[in-house]
Amino acid sequence: MVVEPDKAALYCVSQGTSEQKLEGKSWAAAVLLRPAAITLMTGRSMAGATVAGPVLPIGEPLPIPGRGDVAGAVRTAMRSRSESDRCAYEEVLSVYLEWATEWEIDDEGELINRVVDVVEDDGGPRRVAELADAVNVSTRALQRLCVHRTGLSPKWLIQRRRLQDAALALREGQMSVADVATSLGYSDQAHLAREFKAVVGWTPSDYVRSAARRD
Repeated sequence: MVVEPDKAALYCVSQGTSEQKLEGKSWAAAVLLRPAAITLMTGRSMAGATVAGPVLPIGEPLPIPGRGDVAGAVRTAMRSRSESDRCAYEEVLSVYLEWATEWEIDDEGELINRVVDVVEDDGGPRRVAELADAVNVSTRALQRLCVHRTGLSPKWLIQRRRLQDAALALREGQMSVADVATSLGYSDQAHLAREFKAVVGWTPSDYVRSAARRD
């Protein structure tokens, strides 16, 4: 959820890349929500996902759910202090924490949070069956849960984490592209290159060169 001086919205996960161009001087106060939050707060399933993305894509922001004027309270806190003032951060945090108490997480929500935690753990599963075993559900039940609560398949979650690991390894520059592919379980370097370019927009080699220039 993001609040800015002139707009505020709840944004859902996106399968692709997105871009927000920032100009001038301003502020944004955002809170990153756990996977269970969207369905819990909106009462809407994400199960209408297609190959183009979830049913509620990031390009279509939602109104902020809940009682009261959360955006107004955040803006008041930001106006009352310097943007660099630690007290502004504390006041905004207090607003968000109070807002979050309107919902109580359900058992299914606890489970989807656990699923994503397992995927994000270092050395997490590389296959859907391994993930299902880790959270003690069948692969079919895991598929239904992930699509319903996130709009994303468990395979997608695992692939995205693996690409994050690949990007980190490539930035560190301690291994070749081929070695990174092998260490992360890709069938070969070409397999990594196809998935990496589809998501990041660059080949692994181009990504390494870009990271080196930024450093």
